[in-house]
Amino acid sequence: MKSFEEWQEQAESIRTIDLPNAIRDCYIFPNGIHVMEDFITPHNVFKKSFSMVVVDYTVPMTTKIDHAEVSDDYYTEEGFGVPVFRGDDAMEQAFNYAKELI
Repeated sequence: MKSFEEWQEQAESIRTIDLPNAIRDCYIFPNGIHVMEDFITPHNVFKKSFSMVVVDYTVPMTTKIDHAEVSDDYYTEEGFGVPVFRGDDAMEQAFNYAKELI
């Protein structure tokens, strides 16, 4: 499997969606896992912009994931959610997590 740096050099967004205060880019990791990266710009000019990466992989809400939270804000069955990574290295953290899945 490619390293994060190798993947990042060749990564291309398969879809870009403009949201009211964010831009969402969708990617596929080398192992076939889909992710969505939201680059969020707050309406308050004094707050810093940030990235949030959602891994399209359903897990139980009780799952503990390093550097992530499990969110049920996306379409999942009750009691399940998807991993959400935040921060400057969110994409790399999501990549490392996805490598462990398959």
